[in-house]
Amino acid sequence: MVGEFAIIMIGTTMLAMSFTSRIHAVIRALALQGVLLFVLVLDDAHAFDTLNLIFLVIETLIVKAIIIPVFLQRIIVRNHIYREIEPYIPNFYSLLVASCILGGGFLLEHLARGVTSGTKPLALGVSLAVIVTALFLVVSRKKLITHVLGFLAMENGIFMLTMAVAREHTFAVNVGLLLDVFLAVFLLGLFMNRIASSYEEMSVDELSDLKD
Repeated sequence: MVGEFAIIMIGTTMLAMSFTSRIHAVIRALALQGVLLFVLVLDDAHAFDTLNLIFLVIETLIVKAIIIPVFLQRIIVRNHIYREIEPYIPNFYSLLVASCILGGGFLLEHLARGVTSGTKPLALGVSLAVIVTALFLVVSRKKLITHVLGFLAMENGIFMLTMAVAREHTFAVNVGLLLDVFLAVFLLGLFMNRIASSYEEMSVDELSDLKD
């Protein structure tokens, strides 16, 4: 029951991320996702060996819920980036699209019940909805920082998907994913600190003007 509540809340955070224009709020939503993923890990602790469980606890509660959000908060404060201004798709329509995607995830969960074996239908449906919604946010926003936040949300969806359908491979898969997340986040910090003085808005539209 706790696990199902956490899964639904993760889906709800994607609705909040699709509607808000405040970067701080999106980062807090990502931190909350990390806490909720930690709850999912504890709810399914019996399925993991000790080493795997310790790694997953560190990854979710320490890395996803604390370290990465704090680092991202420092980046946006240092570069004075607080809002996503004029996204390609207005926030209200983004919320409608995200709601439809989440609804499709719940429909998939209903269809998967009794068909799939060894999987968690609710986690499967919501995780796919999170991945698709995160991808939608990436293509519908202009600022570089929101693109990275979208990719981080997508990685959270992939994490939940592995918990739902491939738990025996969770350790190997998540080590690779975690390294990708660290690389993306720290490259973001280096990149933004290097060019923020020349490109104050940090929009992907401005990056298209860069030449070799």
